[in-house]
Amino acid sequence: MPRSAAHHGQHHAGTRVPRSDRRRAEVKPLPRDFVDELRWTVRHRRGWLIGFAVNLITAAIFLGYQRYDPDRQVLRVAGLAAELGAWVLASTLATNQLGEDADHVLASLRYDRNLTRLLVLKNFVLFILLVPLTFVVSAAVQLDESRLHELLPSVAEDLLDEFVLGLWLGIGSLTSVLLPYRPMPLRSRWQQRSTWPRWAACQTLPYLIFLTIIPVLVWPPYDVAKHLFGGRHTNLVEYASTFTFWGVFIWIAGLGLSALYVRRSPDRVIAALERPSS
Repeated sequence: MPRSAAHHGQHHAGTRVPRSDRRRAEVKPLPRDFVDELRWTVRHRRGWLIGFAVNLITAAIFLGYQRYDPDRQVLRVAGLAAELGAWVLASTLATNQLGEDADHVLASLRYDRNLTRLLVLKNFVLFILLVPLTFVVSAAVQLDESRLHELLPSVAEDLLDEFVLGLWLGIGSLTSVLLPYRPMPLRSRWQQRSTWPRWAACQTLPYLIFLTIIPVLVWPPYDVAKHLFGGRHTNLVEYASTFTFWGVFIWIAGLGLSALYVRRSPDRVIAALERPSS
C-alpha cells in the first residue's frame, strides 16, 4: 500500500470516502488486506510500535509488582493476560487508531479503500499483536512457577477476562472516527497553543472511558452470568461464554456505529484526518 505524499497542500483537495458501488473490482480480499496492513505496521510505524512496547512493558512491571505476594513468594497469575491487554489498550493506541496513521489512511482512501474497512484492519492488527503476547507472558509465568496442573484453569480465567479487549476495541473504534487527531512533535505542540484543548481532550479520553464507560459495560454480563450460572468457579465455561459473547457484541456494535457515523458524516472525519495539527 502506498504511503501518502499528501502532506503539503494536497490534504484539502476534498478526499472523499468512496461508495461501495464505485469501489474497484480488484479490491483485495480481507485476509490479504490484513497481511498488507500488518506488514505496513511492522515496517513503517516504528514510533507506534515503540509506544505499544512501552505500554506493554510498563503494564508488565506494574502488574508484576501489584500481583506479587511477598508472604507466599508467588505471583497471582489468574487474569494477568487480560489485565496486560487492558493496560495496553486503555490508551490512544485504541482510541485514536485512524489519527495515529492519518497519512496512510488518507492515501488508502484515494485507492478506493473504505474507511470502515481500514478501521477493522487496524482492530485486527492490535488484536493479533496483543493477544499472543499477553498469553505467552501468562503461560511463561505459570511454567516458570512449575504449576502445570493449574495451567488449564488459569488459561480459562484469562479467556473469561478477554472480553475486556472487545470492550476497548469497540469503544476505540467509535472514538477513532468521532475524535481523530494527528500527532505532532511536542515542540510544535508547545508553539501552537490553539491545539492544546483538543490534544488534552484526546489524551485524557482513555482515562475517562476507563473510569466511566468501562464499569457500566462490565455490569450487564456480570449480572447475567451471576444469575444464570452462579459463581465463576462453579460453571466456568458457561460463565466465561457470557463475557466472551458480550465482548464480541460490543466490538461489533462499536464498528457498526463507526460505520454509520462515517456514512453520515464522511467529510467531517476526513477533514479531521487532514488537519496538519489537532
